[in-house]
Amino acid sequence: MSPIRHALALAALAFIPTVALADCDQPADNAETAQCLGEQMHETDQRINAVYKQLMGTLPETGKRDLRAEQRAWLKKRDATCRLDNKETNRERWMQAILADHPKTICVVRFTNLRADELEMMLAAPQEPPATRGWELAEDTYELFAGAPKEKGKWYFEIRVDKGGIARQAETALYMGVFNSESGDMGNLLNIRKRDTNGPTVVYGVAVDLDEGKYYDRYERWNAEPGSSRGSDLKLGRPYDAGVESSVALGPLVRDGLVDVNFGERPFEYPVPNGYRPFLRP
Repeated sequence: MSPIRHALALAALAFIPTVALADCDQPADNAETAQCLGEQMHETDQRINAVYKQLMGTLPETGKRDLRAEQRAWLKKRDATCRLDNKETNRERWMQAILADHPKTICVVRFTNLRADELEMMLAAPQEPPATRGWELAEDTYELFAGAPKEKGKWYFEIRVDKGGIARQAETALYMGVFNSESGDMGNLLNIRKRDTNGPTVVYGVAVDLDEGKYYDRYERWNAEPGSSRGSDLKLGRPYDAGVESSVALGPLVRDGLVDVNFGERPFEYPVPNGYRPFLRP
């Protein structure tokens, strides 16, 4: 069974009643209420699987990879947030354990409903060609910079990395952040190994405040809130450029959509922090 089919199988919330059906209009107690929620989750999960299959049929290969990675990331986030036991392979026992723990039930209901709505919105959205960057990258290039160093101001950019897709091509090390040859660099070092073939697609946001000499980054959440004193220190009055360096050629990774550096040519994945501007190429 493929990883995504296995993941979706574990996600399926099949519910086979072992007690008398509850009156979902007027449940008698918490147990009946949980039973009714289980039936609703089962219906919602069927929506997820149906829409997911439809979406996969409309996407190019890169889009399919992205959707699979996004679905895996959603499952991992749901399991971690709701504190679910993903080692249980019997779906009925897994389901009954969730329904016996009412906070977990509420958590799974929330995640399942939101994911169903997200997938349906994606299916309903018109399929548009990807926005152009306005620049191309040579196949044998190992680094990509904005090419517009900044000494002052507050700036933001994002780097999207398909860890699984990269791992299937080659083991790769990436360094993403801001660069200055004299005062040093600041950023994230990402080491992608062969074992990461099922890794998620991740988006790193980078914000730099060159007026205060602070660096902030985020993956899902900020390591320190932009504007706070907890950001990493940058030297004042030095020009910093934004970008990424790679241990393998970046050109094919960018061409295949496995690495996507967005200096602000397109809408960002995360909200731009207040007072910050896109770190645009000239």
